[in-house]
Amino acid sequence: MSKAWIVAKKEIKDNIKSKRYWALVAILVLFGIALSTYLTVSITIGERQERLFTSFWSSFVGSLSFILPIIGISLGFSSISGERERGTIRLLLARPIYRDDLLNGKLIAGALLILLALFVSYSLIIPSAILLRGVNLTTTDVAKLLLLVVPAELLALVYLSISLFFSTVSNRSGTSLVLSIIAWMLFHIIMPLLAYLAAVMILGPPPALPTQTSGVPQIPPQAKDYYQKFTIIVGTILSIVPDQHFSTLASAIYGRQESQEIYVPEILTNAWVSLLVLTGYIIIFLALSYTVFVKRQENK
Repeated sequence: MSKAWIVAKKEIKDNIKSKRYWALVAILVLFGIALSTYLTVSITIGERQERLFTSFWSSFVGSLSFILPIIGISLGFSSISGERERGTIRLLLARPIYRDDLLNGKLIAGALLILLALFVSYSLIIPSAILLRGVNLTTTDVAKLLLLVVPAELLALVYLSISLFFSTVSNRSGTSLVLSIIAWMLFHIIMPLLAYLAAVMILGPPPALPTQTSGVPQIPPQAKDYYQKFTIIVGTILSIVPDQHFSTLASAIYGRQESQEIYVPEILTNAWVSLLVLTGYIIIFLALSYTVFVKRQENK
């Protein structure tokens, strides 16, 4: 592990000096501030003003789900293929540093750099929301935001492990980057569209709702049944999408009521499958990376 830590320290040092890393962190911060400023709008109902934390939470989770996969990809796509391109891979392995130490060091560095990105984003986005929009955070709100670090770290590590795998099988970083972006687009954009289209193909178009001029709109039983089945089909297809499980964990942490206290066992009971899926993705792609990298002959 000491050799892995040596590799990790070098990776951390190189990335902290990298403009690419800080540019992505800046995008995360600016994106989060922009969303929280735009979406965090108070709603006045009689003399009662709704707390702004609800809209801030949704905007903050949205910004994390979009930017963190990109940060994970940026930290992993050139981890091994970049060493091959620079001709330093054989030199590293001859020090001697075992191949698993090299991969472990890259992973440790990536995990710590993701935590650093989250720390910076928290330190800037949350005070900005308080100052610009007057978001009033309670102790429970702060606890929920801190607990959100766990699924956020896991989501970024999923894409880090995916890009690390592509980096081990590719000779060029460009190829690894393209494959990683395709994987992100598949999960983030294509799969939700396919899920929607599949549900429409299976169930047909939604039933027409009756026109109602006054009173509370009433949804017919056949429409309720249609949308229940629609939700089940879409949810089943999206069960393989890591981004969806991050959202599920975020919803479990937030709770059904704003006044709800943090109770970790209940969160695990409601979202243990999502936690297991995200962890499973990381383990599977890391195992594939170890298998490929250990068996591969490095000729350059």
